[in-house]
Amino acid sequence: MVMRRFRSIMAVLLACVTVFLVSCSSPTEVKPPTYTSAKLEVIEKYTSEIEAMRDRLPELAKLIQDENWVFTKNFIRGPLGELRAKMSQVERNLLP
Repeated sequence: MVMRRFRSIMAVLLACVTVFLVSCSSPTEVKPPTYTSAKLEVIEKYTSEIEAMRDRLPELAKLIQDENWVFTKNFIRGPLGELRAKMSQVERNLLP
C-alpha cells in the first residue's frame, strides 16, 4: 500500500520536473530557408518554359470545339504531359 503511493507520488514528481525543465529551456533559433541565386535561375528557366506551354492552351480549346478527339488526345499526352513534367521539376526546387 505504501509502495503504491510512493510510486504515484514519484510519477507525479517526475512529470512536474519534466514539465519544468521543458518549459525553462529556450528554443534554438533556426535561420529561415531562402532561395539561392542558382535555385532562382533554375526556377526562372522552368517558369519561362511553363509560360510558353500555357500560351498553347487555346489550341486545346479549338480541338475540343472542333471535336477532333484524336488530336485532342495527342495534345493532352504530348505538350500537356510535358507541362506536367516541367511543373513537377519546378515543385522540386521550391521551398516547403
